[in-house]
Amino acid sequence: NITTAPGASITDESTSASALVISTETVMRRHCRGMTQTPKAIDGIAESPIAADVRGILGPATRITYAADWTEYFGHHPQDGSGDLLYHLDPLWAHPAVDVVGIDNYMPLADWRIGGDPGAPEAASQFDPEYLATNIAGGEGFDWYYASLADRLAGTRTPITDGDGEPWVWRYKDIVSWWSNDHHERRGGVRSAEATAWVPRSKPIWFTELGCGAVAMGANQPNVFPDPKSGQSGLPYFSTGARCDTAQNRFLLAHYDHWSRSEVNPVSPVYGGPMVDVGNIYLWAWDARPFPQFPANDERWSDGANWRTGHWLNGRIGGCPLDDLVVALAADFGFAIDARCDGFIDGYVVSGPMPTRQALEPLCTLFGLSGVAATGELTLQGRAQASIVTIDPADICEPEDQSRLTFHRDEESDMPHEAELTHAEIFADYESQHSYSRRLESATQRKIDMQLPAIMPRATAIGALEARLREAWIGREVLRFALPWRHAGLCVGDLVQFASEIQGVWRIEKIEDGEVRRVSARACSRFDELPAAQGADLARAPAAATFGQPEFVLLNLPMSGASPGRSVYSAITADPWAGRYSIWSSPSDSGFVLRSVSGKRAVTGSLTRALSPGPEGRWDGANRIRARLHYGELAGETPEQVLNGANAVAIRSAIGEWEIVQFANAELLGSGEWELSKLLRGQIGTDPAMRAGCLADADLVVLDAGLEEIELGELDAGLTLNWRAGPASDPVSDESHAGITHEHRALDLRPFSPVHLRARRHDGDVALSWIRRARIAADDWEAAEIALDEVSERYLVSILDPLGAVIRSFEATAPSAVYSADDEIADFGAPVGQITFSVAQIAGSGLAGAERRATLTLH
Repeated sequence: NITTAPGASITDESTSASALVISTETVMRRHCRGMTQTPKAIDGIAESPIAADVRGILGPATRITYAADWTEYFGHHPQDGSGDLLYHLDPLWAHPAVDVVGIDNYMPLADWRIGGDPGAPEAASQFDPEYLATNIAGGEGFDWYYASLADRLAGTRTPITDGDGEPWVWRYKDIVSWWSNDHHERRGGVRSAEATAWVPRSKPIWFTELGCGAVAMGANQPNVFPDPKSGQSGLPYFSTGARCDTAQNRFLLAHYDHWSRSEVNPVSPVYGGPMVDVGNIYLWAWDARPFPQFPANDERWSDGANWRTGHWLNGRIGGCPLDDLVVALAADFGFAIDARCDGFIDGYVVSGPMPTRQALEPLCTLFGLSGVAATGELTLQGRAQASIVTIDPADICEPEDQSRLTFHRDEESDMPHEAELTHAEIFADYESQHSYSRRLESATQRKIDMQLPAIMPRATAIGALEARLREAWIGREVLRFALPWRHAGLCVGDLVQFASEIQGVWRIEKIEDGEVRRVSARACSRFDELPAAQGADLARAPAAATFGQPEFVLLNLPMSGASPGRSVYSAITADPWAGRYSIWSSPSDSGFVLRSVSGKRAVTGSLTRALSPGPEGRWDGANRIRARLHYGELAGETPEQVLNGANAVAIRSAIGEWEIVQFANAELLGSGEWELSKLLRGQIGTDPAMRAGCLADADLVVLDAGLEEIELGELDAGLTLNWRAGPASDPVSDESHAGITHEHRALDLRPFSPVHLRARRHDGDVALSWIRRARIAADDWEAAEIALDEVSERYLVSILDPLGAVIRSFEATAPSAVYSADDEIADFGAPVGQITFSVAQIAGSGLAGAERRATLTLH
């Protein structure tokens, strides 16, 4: 019954302290069982040992709080006519074991209805940032309240007052006053002379929850959520029920911007930090289920339909408000534009070079934006953000050549009856969709047809189309009039209304300046709040395919990749094949990082019998590879093609390294096995693996385009990492992912072993020699000497005893060395007739490459 706050954990190694939130249900069940009166029941919380008990369990490093609802954190006000005001949580807030005041903040930030807020006619829309910001510490719950539902419907507001001069005690939004003052309870309406245990400004405040539904008028009642299976399901006051991501986005931004300002978020003289800790505001709700499978897969999750207008941030937090998008687009083209508009889309595509106007025009058309140029700056604004001016009809001029007022109505046959929009949508797998709105009562056949290179939900598209149709039909009315020059401030795009005589709101679409200002304006509706249909905009997702773990191997290969020394190769195959596979790695069992998403299917298999060592530098006609493939098939090639690099496979040897083998012949046997013959062994410097041989069941991978090269970071190269690979549609923790541990070795930087080791007696000493090989540009038959891969030529020479143990090592700077008679006597006691030695070229990094050893008779 103890739960951590969203985003926190009881033990968090990344921070110096962790956070614990105690749920209301836990406290009430443990301390209020059998009690009937809420105030008396909650009085017992602080007197109980729960806070001290939790502190004793978790220790001093854990920060502890209680997630109080926004209606209870500041006190209990029984609506029984008693006049009581009880600070029932103050003993808990003051308890030394509790570090933070926790509030689940769902306080209303608006009182919007179709047509606006009756108390805020200046507000541009329900999303107006200034309007929302004003209501964080103002409006309902601060300045006034509704005494009844009838008053709410009528817009009749009752001011919040107090006979003892402390109106803040009744204001749940007045967090600053509650935090800054002593608290005096009132019983029977009488103010207690003694303050509660709360010490003003003593502890910071965390919003343990903050959220708003993605629904029209969501800020009116952010705590309301849709769920037909719940008795508490509902819509915010006056909401049309339409999905509205803008409402959620602006609500959250308003809070963040407000509490980030020091003038409204005072600093405590007790602990030296701000009242509201902005770094500990927890948004509701992040869902662990993968988007978009949730919410689209309603066969697996029955609450998917609730996501549409619910509090979920999944699938919305990556979208873009329309005003930010317009500003960003203009900036990409080198222009500064001030955008004042509402709207929210998931993505927008600029397909190639084009004029700025062409990039912005589809957005302006769909969302009804108009451009206003004033003081050298261009503003794109929606109707709701346009300046609205009230004109006294007495100001209207009466020019000699026209009537004082001229009305014109467009013909109905010229009006559109349908609007259609082509756009992409997340739940349709980003494919093009057609959203439309239609006026059924219209006899006209004209249609608005738009294409928008945007990703947006169907609900947003339909809402915008409905607004454009409504705008077109309301705009049938055209009003022409003239004004004197004292109205010089009017611009195209402004809204005007008249003090009397002329009804409605009119949008100026043309101004001709002369002796007077001749104005042409169309009737309009200022706001777009329409009762949009709640038709599902979630395309039903088919039941997700279930895939098993793939066959997954990682290979250290001597092939030069895109990042020498830091490339590892992966081979993945599966049946059935998921199409795309994610590859992850981590130095531990958690914190996996995505390395690659690959659609390459490798040809892999395993040996059905052991493979013995074979000859180098010539065809191996004795050994044959027997293998069974997990996927794919093989084919023989001519010896010339093999010598030119064809038909290469990698086989894991008994020492763990991969031997690269080429084959000329491939035969499918009746048992389903493949037999490969006429082999070239130990290719590209893999002779150490070849000499170790390969065991039965060893992995086999065909070296072709099915391999995926993965670049490692500088700090990862050389490390042993945990790797996981599985279908890209599944999370890394899913059982569909195969896991392996892999140690990276930069074999592409390892010098090849020398060849043709020789030893002979010379003046009593032993003269050793060999021939160097190279990894780079070593196939030029006309060159007198192959290129040197390293910055200098160095070798490690080792003398071995008959059992293979090293008894002496020294370096050489040329492909020859002298083992002196004195050293021979010191090592063996007398000259020997046979010597065993090894040679390895030393890389520029100082590490020795692959060694070659030989046992030779001395003459």
